[in-house]
Amino acid sequence: MPVLLRNATADDLPEIVRMLADDFLGRMEHDIQAIKAFPPALRWFVQDQDDEALLVGYARLVFDDPKAPDSHQSDFLQACSDRVVENPSATDEVAALYEYLKQ
Repeated sequence: MPVLLRNATADDLPEIVRMLADDFLGRMEHDIQAIKAFPPALRWFVQDQDDEALLVGYARLVFDDPKAPDSHQSDFLQACSDRVVENPSATDEVAALYEYLKQ
């Protein structure tokens, strides 16, 4: 990849960003599959399909809708907060993670 970047032109940038996104999201999917090998009770995130969709969806937005990192973080934290409020079975660990990420 470094040689590709060194020889890239501005016209190549969208393709390079897509390649980086595909690589990152592929690794993320692989990591999620590894996490899912553990029972949900032993996981602190990706408890279910909705958690996975939320996490992957917001990671995808970083590449599909580029904006300031703080803006992405704020949007993700708001979505997490909404999910905790909407899900009465949300655990204390999820709420603690949300508080930690807000800092």
